[in-house]
Amino acid sequence: MDYYDLLIEFHLNSHRLAPGSDDHTMQAFDLTGFSRNEHLKILDIGCGTGAQTLALLHHTNAEITAVDNSISLLVKMEERAVDAGFENRISPLFGNMSEIPLDEATFDLIWAEGSVYNIGFENGLRQFSKFLKPNGMMVISELVWISENRPKEIEDYWNENYPGIGTIIEKEEQISNNGMRLIDSFILPESCWVDNYYEPNSRRTKEFVSKFSSQEGVNDFLAFEKSEYEAYLKYRDYYSYAFFIIQC
Repeated sequence: MDYYDLLIEFHLNSHRLAPGSDDHTMQAFDLTGFSRNEHLKILDIGCGTGAQTLALLHHTNAEITAVDNSISLLVKMEERAVDAGFENRISPLFGNMSEIPLDEATFDLIWAEGSVYNIGFENGLRQFSKFLKPNGMMVISELVWISENRPKEIEDYWNENYPGIGTIIEKEEQISNNGMRLIDSFILPESCWVDNYYEPNSRRTKEFVSKFSSQEGVNDFLAFEKSEYEAYLKYRDYYSYAFFIIQC
């Protein structure tokens, strides 16, 4: 098993694959100006196991096409949606987010929560916007610096692991440079990282080790996951995820 395989297996039973919460998902939705009662068409890109997908299904009347490049995660998302009674409003789609096999100008709202890092924020803006109807909206959550002055250790860490990280102002410039307008943005609090993401991951570690201990690379994988959590606890004043609500 390579790193990607281990990552999928580790997160297969995760509620969330990135920091967040249902409340913050819906806060971002409400900032789009759409009504929760509207019959919208939403494209959820990089849906993972579907935490945000389920939140949107529960709290809106939207029909959602949910895309992921992992069959395992996509099946898990669909199972959760069906179990919740949303089988008539969810359409799973296997595909790479940079080559989504869908017609352009089809959706009212694009949703990419904790996933755009796979192709980069600015590239995501360009790739995703073509699927929107005229005057459509896009909601993206992205890793950002929240301080102008940062210790070299954490700056080097994220420049190595996600070179696309930038400040909110830099992201706003990228939005503007691509002919779009930032409607609003907000930063996720510590609870979204610790309570909703890292601690649940930590609780799954023992079971994961017992199941995959014989697989090459497991120890290195878990060491990286642990180092990311430790980095956050030490340097949480310098970075977070932010939601961007964008008019295209």
